[in-house]
Amino acid sequence: MEKKPSFRDGRRSRSRSASADQTANEASQAAITHVGVITHVAPLVPSAPLRSSGNSRIGPSTNELMEREQGIVDAMLLRFKNIIELATTNKGDVTSEVAAAQAFQTNVETQALIRAAQDLLSLTREMKELWLFGPLRGLGEGEEGGSIDDNSKRVVEMVEAMIHERTRRDV
Repeated sequence: MEKKPSFRDGRRSRSRSASADQTANEASQAAITHVGVITHVAPLVPSAPLRSSGNSRIGPSTNELMEREQGIVDAMLLRFKNIIELATTNKGDVTSEVAAAQAFQTNVETQALIRAAQDLLSLTREMKELWLFGPLRGLGEGEEGGSIDDNSKRVVEMVEAMIHERTRRDV
């Protein structure tokens, strides 16, 4: 039973301390495999970072967001599968060392599952922000907003003049 790499983007949750993230990250960098009664601990291969868009002012593309979402869901499914496998191992002929390793790995997998859920929530929030507000403007962009403001003030003045003229005619 070989473990697959985690699909983490390396960002730290605001609710957790740096040391807790470091501990969880170090623990999740190892995969515990069982061959009979022998337990092997092997480091995981770090996942390749996703390509970020070349133009940061535009924001991530739909494909990049979908890839991130699919990676996070895959990681959650993998972690859940690993927890189930650890919970259903034969406990009859397990030594105390193997039991301790399994308990540690269950804790690591649970922390990784929670982190993946937090990453998914973070991604959905980012997608909502992009949907509502659009990508942020870069430096120097949006300077034409002054002319739009001037034009809108002129339109407001024209509408107020028309309303004032109609009310004078009606009176």
